[in-house]
Amino acid sequence: MNDGLLGYDIFTIPEFERELPLATGITKIEEFLTSLYKKGYCGPIAIEPWNQTIQNMPLEDAIKAVKESFDKALALINISND
Repeated sequence: MNDGLLGYDIFTIPEFERELPLATGITKIEEFLTSLYKKGYCGPIAIEPWNQTIQNMPLEDAIKAVKESFDKALALINISND
């Protein structure tokens, strides 16, 4: 799971350059995760932090940034006992 880059679409975005979920708002993270939940998906979800900013961070800071992004994305899902 990741977010796109401003000025690109799925056909023109450079390889291995993505933002953390919710960073740019290009990828509809909430809709994506809600769809998975409604379909009953209960498998793994991973963040793919493919950008130089994350790579340049000390490991602990990078892990913290990725976890915060993941937590924010998961908080968007409206999970109730329907």
